[in-house]
Amino acid sequence: MENNELQYLSDYVAIRQLNAKYNRYADLADGKSYANLFTKDAEFTIGGEGIYVGRAQIAARCNATTTAVHVTTEPELDITNDTYADLADGKSYANLFTEDAEFTICGEGIYVGRAQIAARCNATTTAVHVTTEPELDITNDTARQRVRMLTVLQDGEGTRNEFVASGWYIDELKRTEGSWRYHRRRVELDLDINAVVAKVK
Repeated sequence: MENNELQYLSDYVAIRQLNAKYNRYADLADGKSYANLFTKDAEFTIGGEGIYVGRAQIAARCNATTTAVHVTTEPELDITNDTYADLADGKSYANLFTEDAEFTICGEGIYVGRAQIAARCNATTTAVHVTTEPELDITNDTARQRVRMLTVLQDGEGTRNEFVASGWYIDELKRTEGSWRYHRRRVELDLDINAVVAKVK
């Protein structure tokens, strides 16, 4: 691989990390860390509201918002996961995991192995899953990632979506069987798990 191709890939991953951190620091209202993602002379324009110039103004604007959840769409890495989950295609969904995978939904249970993971996927048939840019840490054939998630529910007539929950996927990944797969996936929801499960089951 040419050096310029390696640099492109390195920059691509770094920009994805930038986007992931943007969402997390915004959700935490951590203005100092958020503003440090911008250049010193940056301009941040919010249409209809105003233009914030420099890190101090950008940090102050971030600190002023304390209850928002920010979601940006996932370019490629997690699209397949969302698609199979939305289709309740348990077999294809479970094949994204290692054979000995563990899928933990905090407050609900732990699903071990592809058969249990497939069954859990099949049980949810009307949800739409959205995931954000991942924060990635890759070491040879293993990786860790943290991904913001948002779930909405389709009504029975297909005319509207209702917000269900936001939270985090916290994953351990392995390169195995010729591709990357989830080895440990943990779901941490921002909302009460019992209320969420009652909506989507």
